[in-house]
Amino acid sequence: MRLFEHDKLFFTGNPSASHWILIVVVFPKKKIQLYDSLNEERENFLHIVFQYLQDVHLHCLECNMENLDQWTLVPGNRQQTPTQDNGKCWIVSPKIGYFLQCLSHN
Repeated sequence: MRLFEHDKLFFTGNPSASHWILIVVVFPKKKIQLYDSLNEERENFLHIVFQYLQDVHLHCLECNMENLDQWTLVPGNRQQTPTQDNGKCWIVSPKIGYFLQCLSHN
């Protein structure tokens, strides 16, 4: 399983069936960060992704993830996420992901 060999992993989600969010896993920093252009409370999705990583690690690598206490789960906030109020979240989330990926190559 090469999932854990990457620097970043991007998840998009549609938790309310009407709004898109982006969750980014940064493996070297052991960080999972949420980007939500509506800045709603969605911390539970960080825990879902973290549990998913643990489950995949156990299933594919046949051992538990180590140093779970070193991981940081970062809920979205207005200072880090562009906001929108025009119903265009379907384009905001991918653009944030693209921007973050471009930053990591500079």
